[in-house]
Amino acid sequence: MPGDFYEFTVDVENTGSIDAMLESVSSKLGNTEITTGTLPTYLEYSVAYSNGTPITAKQQLNSGDTETIKVRLAFKTDIEVTDLPGTAQTLNLNLQMSYVQKDDMAIPVRVTPNNKNIIFAIDNSYDKNSKMDTVNNALAQIVNYMDDDYQIAYTAYSSSATNPKVFSKSNVPQIFCDVQSHGTNFSSALDISYDYLVDKSSNGKIGVIVILTNGIPERTNSENNDFEAMYNTLAAANSRAKRDGMKIYVLNVSDLCNVNETVIEKGYKIVDHPRSSKKINNSIMKLLSSEYENVSINYETTNGVGVVINNYNKVNLGEKYYACINSNDTNYYQIFANIFG
Repeated sequence: MPGDFYEFTVDVENTGSIDAMLESVSSKLGNTEITTGTLPTYLEYSVAYSNGTPITAKQQLNSGDTETIKVRLAFKTDIEVTDLPGTAQTLNLNLQMSYVQKDDMAIPVRVTPNNKNIIFAIDNSYDKNSKMDTVNNALAQIVNYMDDDYQIAYTAYSSSATNPKVFSKSNVPQIFCDVQSHGTNFSSALDISYDYLVDKSSNGKIGVIVILTNGIPERTNSENNDFEAMYNTLAAANSRAKRDGMKIYVLNVSDLCNVNETVIEKGYKIVDHPRSSKKINNSIMKLLSSEYENVSINYETTNGVGVVINNYNKVNLGEKYYACINSNDTNYYQIFANIFG
Protein backbone atom coordinates (compact mmCIF):
# COMPACT_ATOMS: atom_id res chain seq x y z
CA MET A 1 0.00 0.00 0.00
CA PRO A 2 1.19 3.60 -0.53
CA GLY A 3 3.42 4.66 2.34
CA ASP A 4 4.28 1.14 3.49
CA PHE A 5 7.98 0.54 3.96
CA TYR A 6 10.65 -1.95 4.95
CA GLU A 7 13.50 -0.68 7.06
CA PHE A 8 16.51 -2.31 8.65
CA THR A 9 19.80 -1.28 10.26
CA VAL A 10 23.29 -2.69 10.03
CA ASP A 11 26.36 -1.87 12.10
CA VAL A 12 29.62 -0.98 10.37
CA GLU A 13 32.57 -1.53 12.70
CA ASN A 14 36.25 -0.77 12.26
CA THR A 15 37.86 -3.75 13.99
CA GLY A 16 41.32 -2.90 12.67
CA SER A 17 44.08 -0.83 14.19
CA ILE A 18 44.07 1.90 11.51
CA ASP A 19 41.63 4.82 11.30
CA ALA A 20 39.60 4.67 8.09
CA MET A 21 37.37 6.85 5.93
CA LEU A 22 34.63 6.02 3.47
CA GLU A 23 35.85 5.88 -0.13
CA SER A 24 32.60 4.95 -1.88
CA VAL A 25 29.11 3.61 -1.30
CA SER A 26 27.12 1.56 -3.79
CA SER A 27 23.47 0.49 -3.66
CA LYS A 28 22.11 -2.04 -6.13
CA LEU A 29 18.86 -3.78 -6.92
CA GLY A 30 20.09 -7.04 -8.34
CA ASN A 31 23.01 -6.03 -10.54
CA THR A 32 21.73 -2.54 -11.31
CA GLU A 33 23.01 0.55 -9.51
CA ILE A 34 20.14 2.38 -7.82
CA THR A 35 19.47 5.78 -9.37
CA THR A 36 16.35 7.83 -9.96
CA GLY A 37 16.06 6.24 -13.38
CA THR A 38 16.63 2.61 -12.36
CA LEU A 39 14.47 2.39 -9.23
CA PRO A 40 10.88 1.22 -9.88
CA THR A 41 8.67 4.29 -10.17
CA TYR A 42 6.50 3.28 -7.21
CA LEU A 43 9.44 2.99 -4.76
CA GLU A 44 11.65 5.31 -2.73
CA TYR A 45 15.04 4.28 -1.38
CA SER A 46 17.25 5.90 1.22
CA VAL A 47 20.38 5.00 3.16
CA ALA A 48 21.77 7.14 5.97
CA TYR A 49 23.30 6.96 9.40
CA SER A 50 20.88 6.18 12.20
CA ASN A 51 20.74 9.84 13.25
CA GLY A 52 19.70 10.88 9.72
CA THR A 53 23.10 12.17 8.58
CA PRO A 54 23.53 11.38 4.87
CA ILE A 55 26.35 9.12 3.76
CA THR A 56 29.10 10.74 1.72
CA ALA A 57 32.71 10.08 0.79
CA LYS A 58 35.54 10.78 3.27
CA GLN A 59 33.44 10.28 6.42
CA GLN A 60 35.74 8.81 9.03
CA LEU A 61 35.44 5.53 10.90
CA ASN A 62 38.21 5.40 13.46
CA SER A 63 39.72 2.25 14.84
CA GLY A 64 37.30 0.59 17.25
CA ASP A 65 34.35 2.79 16.24
CA THR A 66 30.95 1.55 15.08
CA GLU A 67 28.36 3.38 13.01
CA THR A 68 24.78 2.23 12.53
CA ILE A 69 23.44 2.46 8.98
CA LYS A 70 19.70 2.66 8.32
CA VAL A 71 18.34 1.37 5.01
CA ARG A 72 14.76 2.10 3.96
CA LEU A 73 12.72 0.96 0.97
CA ALA A 74 9.21 2.41 0.78
CA PHE A 75 6.20 2.69 -1.47
CA LYS A 76 5.67 6.29 -2.51
CA THR A 77 2.73 8.06 -0.92
CA ASP A 78 1.53 9.76 -4.11
CA ILE A 79 0.76 6.62 -6.09
CA GLU A 80 -2.42 4.79 -6.95
CA VAL A 81 -3.04 1.09 -6.60
CA THR A 82 -2.90 0.88 -10.37
CA ASP A 83 0.72 2.07 -10.24
CA LEU A 84 1.75 -1.07 -8.34
CA PRO A 85 2.88 -4.29 -10.03
CA GLY A 86 0.19 -6.89 -10.58
CA THR A 87 2.22 -9.74 -9.13
CA ALA A 88 4.53 -10.22 -6.15
CA GLN A 89 8.05 -8.93 -6.73
CA THR A 90 11.30 -10.18 -5.23
CA LEU A 91 13.84 -7.38 -4.77
CA ASN A 92 17.46 -8.21 -4.06
CA LEU A 93 19.09 -5.22 -2.39
CA ASN A 94 22.86 -4.91 -2.09
CA LEU A 95 24.66 -2.17 -0.13
CA GLN A 96 28.44 -1.95 -0.31
CA MET A 97 30.58 0.57 1.59
CA SER A 98 34.31 0.68 0.79
CA TYR A 99 36.82 2.19 3.22
CA VAL A 100 40.43 3.31 2.84
CA GLN A 101 43.00 4.61 5.31
CA LYS A 102 42.02 7.96 6.80
CA ASP A 103 43.89 11.05 5.65
CA ASP A 104 43.72 14.77 6.43
CA MET A 105 40.69 15.24 4.14
CA ALA A 106 38.49 13.00 6.31
CA ILE A 107 35.31 14.52 7.73
CA PRO A 108 33.36 13.55 10.85
CA VAL A 109 29.99 11.83 10.74
CA ARG A 110 28.74 14.15 13.48
CA VAL A 111 29.65 17.82 13.45
CA THR A 112 29.43 20.10 16.46
CA PRO A 113 30.45 23.58 15.24
CA ASN A 114 31.39 24.96 18.63
CA ASN A 115 34.83 26.31 17.74
CA LYS A 116 33.94 28.64 14.87
CA ASN A 117 32.28 32.00 14.29
CA ILE A 118 30.66 31.72 10.85
CA ILE A 119 29.14 34.29 8.52
CA PHE A 120 27.69 33.62 5.07
CA ALA A 121 28.18 36.30 2.41
CA ILE A 122 25.45 35.73 -0.17
CA ASP A 123 25.68 37.23 -3.65
CA ASN A 124 22.29 38.61 -4.73
CA SER A 125 23.52 40.97 -7.45
CA TYR A 126 21.51 41.25 -10.64
CA ASP A 127 22.43 38.84 -13.41
CA LYS A 128 20.43 37.85 -16.47
CA ASN A 129 21.39 34.26 -15.64
CA SER A 130 20.58 34.66 -11.95
CA LYS A 131 20.66 31.44 -9.96
CA MET A 132 19.03 32.62 -6.77
CA ASP A 133 16.96 29.42 -6.59
CA THR A 134 20.17 27.39 -6.54
CA VAL A 135 21.74 29.78 -4.02
CA ASN A 136 18.75 29.63 -1.67
CA ASN A 137 18.47 25.86 -1.96
CA ALA A 138 22.17 25.42 -1.21
CA LEU A 139 21.95 27.66 1.85
CA ALA A 140 18.91 25.78 3.19
CA GLN A 141 20.45 22.36 2.52
CA ILE A 142 23.80 23.19 4.11
CA VAL A 143 22.40 24.62 7.35
CA ASN A 144 19.80 21.83 7.57
CA TYR A 145 22.53 19.68 9.15
CA MET A 146 23.03 22.18 11.99
CA ASP A 147 21.69 21.63 15.49
CA ASP A 148 18.31 23.28 16.03
CA ASP A 149 19.63 25.92 18.42
CA TYR A 150 22.81 26.80 16.51
CA GLN A 151 22.88 30.29 14.98
CA ILE A 152 25.05 31.78 12.26
CA ALA A 153 25.18 35.18 10.59
CA TYR A 154 24.73 36.28 7.01
CA THR A 155 25.06 39.34 4.83
CA ALA A 156 23.69 39.75 1.31
CA TYR A 157 25.69 41.78 -1.17
CA SER A 158 25.23 43.34 -4.59
CA SER A 159 26.32 46.97 -5.03
CA SER A 160 27.06 46.89 -1.31
CA ALA A 161 26.63 44.48 1.59
CA THR A 162 23.86 44.52 4.16
CA ASN A 163 24.44 44.62 7.90
CA PRO A 164 24.77 41.10 9.34
CA LYS A 165 21.70 39.26 10.58
CA VAL A 166 21.49 35.99 12.50
CA PHE A 167 19.47 32.92 11.57
CA SER A 168 19.04 29.25 12.47
CA LYS A 169 17.83 26.21 10.55
CA SER A 170 14.23 27.01 11.54
CA ASN A 171 14.26 30.48 9.94
CA VAL A 172 16.61 30.28 6.95
CA PRO A 173 16.37 33.57 5.01
CA GLN A 174 15.07 33.66 1.45
CA ILE A 175 17.44 35.86 -0.54
CA PHE A 176 16.05 37.76 -3.52
CA CYS A 177 17.93 39.17 -6.49
CA ASP A 178 18.62 42.90 -6.23
CA VAL A 179 17.39 43.98 -9.66
CA GLN A 180 18.49 47.59 -9.00
CA SER A 181 22.08 46.66 -8.25
CA HIS A 182 25.10 48.00 -10.09
CA GLY A 183 28.04 45.64 -9.74
CA THR A 184 28.98 42.75 -7.47
CA ASN A 185 30.79 44.20 -4.50
CA PHE A 186 32.78 41.35 -2.98
CA SER A 187 34.98 43.91 -1.19
CA SER A 188 32.01 45.27 0.74
CA ALA A 189 30.93 41.75 1.69
CA LEU A 190 34.44 40.93 2.89
CA ASP A 191 34.65 44.15 4.92
CA ILE A 192 31.26 43.57 6.60
CA SER A 193 32.12 39.92 7.29
CA TYR A 194 35.58 40.79 8.61
CA ASP A 195 34.24 43.44 11.00
CA TYR A 196 31.56 41.03 12.26
CA LEU A 197 34.12 38.31 12.97
CA VAL A 198 36.51 40.75 14.67
CA ASP A 199 33.66 41.77 17.00
CA LYS A 200 33.11 38.09 17.82
CA SER A 201 36.78 37.17 18.15
CA SER A 202 36.92 37.66 21.93
CA ASN A 203 35.36 34.21 22.35
CA GLY A 204 38.53 32.69 20.89
CA LYS A 205 36.80 30.90 18.03
CA ILE A 206 38.06 30.68 14.44
CA GLY A 207 36.51 33.21 12.05
CA VAL A 208 34.96 31.72 8.90
CA ILE A 209 33.54 33.55 5.85
CA VAL A 210 31.44 31.49 3.43
CA ILE A 211 30.95 33.21 0.08
CA LEU A 212 27.99 31.87 -1.89
CA THR A 213 28.12 33.36 -5.37
CA ASN A 214 27.11 33.08 -9.01
CA GLY A 215 29.98 35.07 -10.39
CA ILE A 216 33.06 37.17 -9.97
CA PRO A 217 33.66 40.74 -8.75
CA GLU A 218 32.11 43.33 -11.07
CA ARG A 219 32.60 47.07 -10.97
CA THR A 220 30.51 49.27 -8.74
CA ASN A 221 29.99 53.00 -9.23
CA SER A 222 33.24 53.69 -7.36
CA GLU A 223 35.35 51.46 -9.62
CA ASN A 224 36.46 52.03 -13.19
CA ASN A 225 36.09 48.48 -14.47
CA ASP A 226 35.75 44.84 -13.46
CA PHE A 227 39.51 44.36 -13.27
CA GLU A 228 39.74 47.01 -10.58
CA ALA A 229 36.92 45.21 -8.75
CA MET A 230 38.86 41.93 -8.95
CA TYR A 231 41.98 43.63 -7.60
CA ASN A 232 40.07 45.22 -4.70
CA THR A 233 38.48 41.89 -3.79
CA LEU A 234 41.65 39.80 -3.73
CA ALA A 235 43.58 42.56 -1.99
CA ALA A 236 40.90 42.87 0.71
CA ALA A 237 40.80 39.12 1.31
CA ASN A 238 44.56 38.78 1.59
CA SER A 239 45.32 41.94 3.56
CA ARG A 240 42.61 41.53 6.20
CA ALA A 241 40.73 38.22 6.58
CA LYS A 242 43.50 35.81 5.58
CA ARG A 243 46.14 37.92 7.33
CA ASP A 244 44.26 37.54 10.60
CA GLY A 245 43.82 33.78 10.27
CA MET A 246 40.21 33.79 9.09
CA LYS A 247 39.18 31.10 6.63
CA ILE A 248 37.32 31.87 3.40
CA TYR A 249 35.18 29.22 1.70
CA VAL A 250 33.88 29.95 -1.80
CA LEU A 251 30.79 28.07 -3.00
CA ASN A 252 30.44 28.83 -6.70
CA VAL A 253 27.13 28.19 -8.51
CA SER A 254 28.38 29.49 -11.86
CA ASP A 255 28.18 27.17 -14.88
CA LEU A 256 31.89 27.89 -15.36
CA CYS A 257 32.85 26.43 -12.00
CA ASN A 258 35.31 23.53 -12.09
CA VAL A 259 37.22 22.53 -8.97
CA ASN A 260 39.80 20.74 -11.12
CA GLU A 261 40.71 23.83 -13.13
CA THR A 262 44.29 24.90 -12.43
CA VAL A 263 45.09 28.45 -11.40
CA ILE A 264 46.74 30.67 -14.02
CA GLU A 265 50.49 30.90 -13.82
CA LYS A 266 52.25 33.57 -11.78
CA GLY A 267 53.07 36.71 -13.70
CA TYR A 268 50.17 36.31 -16.13
CA LYS A 269 48.20 39.46 -16.94
CA ILE A 270 44.45 38.89 -17.09
CA VAL A 271 42.92 41.00 -19.84
CA ASP A 272 40.00 38.71 -20.73
CA HIS A 273 36.81 38.93 -18.73
CA PRO A 274 36.29 35.99 -16.34
CA ARG A 275 32.72 35.56 -17.52
CA SER A 276 34.07 34.36 -20.86
CA SER A 277 36.87 32.17 -19.51
CA LYS A 278 36.48 29.11 -17.30
CA LYS A 279 40.16 29.20 -16.34
CA ILE A 280 40.12 32.85 -15.28
CA ASN A 281 36.80 32.54 -13.47
CA ASN A 282 38.00 29.60 -11.39
CA SER A 283 41.41 31.19 -10.85
CA ILE A 284 39.91 34.34 -9.33
CA MET A 285 37.50 32.37 -7.14
CA LYS A 286 40.18 29.95 -5.96
CA LEU A 287 42.61 32.75 -5.14
CA LEU A 288 39.84 34.42 -3.16
CA SER A 289 39.33 31.28 -1.10
CA SER A 290 41.68 29.95 1.57
CA GLU A 291 42.88 27.31 -0.88
CA TYR A 292 45.59 29.90 -1.61
CA GLU A 293 47.49 32.30 0.62
CA ASN A 294 50.06 35.09 0.12
CA VAL A 295 48.17 36.25 -2.95
CA SER A 296 49.76 39.30 -4.57
CA ILE A 297 48.01 41.10 -7.41
CA ASN A 298 48.49 44.35 -9.35
CA TYR A 299 45.89 46.43 -11.20
CA GLU A 300 47.40 47.82 -14.39
CA THR A 301 46.15 50.31 -16.99
CA THR A 302 49.25 50.51 -19.19
CA ASN A 303 49.46 48.33 -22.29
CA GLY A 304 45.85 47.33 -21.75
CA VAL A 305 43.68 47.28 -18.63
CA GLY A 306 43.97 44.15 -16.54
CA VAL A 307 45.31 42.52 -13.40
CA VAL A 308 48.61 40.71 -12.94
CA ILE A 309 48.79 37.79 -10.52
CA ASN A 310 52.25 38.20 -9.05
CA ASN A 311 52.33 35.47 -6.44
CA TYR A 312 50.35 32.87 -4.49
CA ASN A 313 50.99 29.76 -2.44
CA LYS A 314 48.70 26.76 -2.50
CA VAL A 315 47.69 25.51 0.93
CA ASN A 316 48.21 21.81 1.59
CA LEU A 317 44.81 20.07 1.36
CA GLY A 318 43.24 23.47 0.68
CA GLU A 319 40.83 22.03 -1.88
CA LYS A 320 38.08 21.94 0.76
CA TYR A 321 37.83 25.73 0.62
CA TYR A 322 36.44 25.80 -2.94
CA ALA A 323 33.36 23.95 -4.18
CA CYS A 324 31.02 24.00 -7.16
CA ILE A 325 27.27 23.80 -6.62
CA ASN A 326 24.57 23.03 -9.17
CA SER A 327 20.79 22.82 -9.04
CA ASN A 328 20.84 19.00 -9.09
CA ASP A 329 22.86 18.64 -5.88
CA THR A 330 21.04 16.87 -3.06
CA ASN A 331 23.81 15.89 -0.64
CA TYR A 332 25.61 18.86 0.91
CA TYR A 333 26.99 17.05 3.93
CA GLN A 334 30.62 17.10 2.83
CA ILE A 335 30.45 20.88 2.26
CA PHE A 336 28.72 21.29 5.62
CA ALA A 337 31.32 19.18 7.41
CA ASN A 338 34.19 21.07 5.80
CA ILE A 339 32.78 24.44 6.88
CA PHE A 340 31.38 23.59 10.29
CA GLY A 341 33.60 20.69 11.37
